[in-house]
Amino acid sequence: MTALWTVIAVALALAALLSTARLFLGPSILDRALSVDVLIASAMTGLSAYAAFHQDPTLMPTLLVLALVGFTSSVSISKFVARRPEEYVPPQGTTDETGTGSQQNTPDKGGS
Repeated sequence: MTALWTVIAVALALAALLSTARLFLGPSILDRALSVDVLIASAMTGLSAYAAFHQDPTLMPTLLVLALVGFTSSVSISKFVARRPEEYVPPQGTTDETGTGSQQNTPDKGGS
């Protein structure tokens, strides 16, 4: 039983470590939100494994609160990202930032 508990603890610690690295290095807010979700899931899994091995039902309210916080944070971040205006990317084959394809006016170098 101790070997199984050790394997679970090492796997969850590795998941938390990699998720923390993604939290600090992630270039976008969605990467960071996903890493927080993984951290919450790792914490819930660890607490659930502890409660199962020690037959301790008193951790159930804590697991319920963690699940509620994880769901609420995911929904609020997704709503925040959905309301954010998309960054403009000009269509392929255009030459200016308006996306119309018109050439920019440059002064003639010839002497007319």
